[in-house]
Amino acid sequence: MSLIVHHLNNSRSQRILWLLEEIGAPYEIRHYQRDAVTNLAPPELKAVHPLGKSPLLEDDGRVIQESGAIIEYLCERHGGDALIPPRGTDDHVRHLELLHFAEGSAMTPVLLNLYVARLGDAAAPLRPRIDEQLGAHFAYLEGEIGDAGHFIGDRLSAADIMLSFPAEVAAMNGADRYPRLAAFVAACHARSAWPHPPFSGPRSSATSWHPRARASSPPQPMKRARSTASPGSRWRWPSATMRRPMRCCASRFRRRTRGWNGR
Repeated sequence: MSLIVHHLNNSRSQRILWLLEEIGAPYEIRHYQRDAVTNLAPPELKAVHPLGKSPLLEDDGRVIQESGAIIEYLCERHGGDALIPPRGTDDHVRHLELLHFAEGSAMTPVLLNLYVARLGDAAAPLRPRIDEQLGAHFAYLEGEIGDAGHFIGDRLSAADIMLSFPAEVAAMNGADRYPRLAAFVAACHARSAWPHPPFSGPRSSATSWHPRARASSPPQPMKRARSTASPGSRWRWPSATMRRPMRCCASRFRRRTRGWNGR
């Protein structure tokens, strides 16, 4: 039985599709669409998991939640060993830190910013702290990218995949302030495995397919790329002129968003 990804549009589950393409594992997509008015995930997702969030990975009847856990699971059991540094090394400790940082720390101010945007002027007391935390977390990530354009070593890792989403948000709002993150995002988008929407099985007319067999060779370094994202002098949250490649991941952060769930 192939893997099943329960994929919600405009959500962080794009990272799981990217990973599956990188490791060349067969998978099937079950599509779910956000409500056009509330932007909430549909109730059908709660039939898969009580929280009704995405991504969810189904493997032989077992349902796995949380992006970091799914990425660890796929790397360990479905051919992604080359994306995880050897255990017992400093790089593996760093991998664990960054894998959990992506959701545990980096996304906290991002989500707070999203929610308080609905409050209008009532959010004013929270605005300075949120802006400070957004800047602090993105500046930290900017300083953690190595000379090869990766967060660990000189080639693609699971940490790069997990951090691609907060990096996109940073680049969308301040490419001039975070040029290394902007270049990292551009390099991610340039990879042949990057899952550009629509996710409908470009190698087949069916919704289940086997990606190109890339698992036999280790992941290659990403080429550094110059970002052409528009600079800004302050936080634009969100940018009305965001670049199209980022739209799938980051479009739900538009200020006019009226509700959100899903990961």
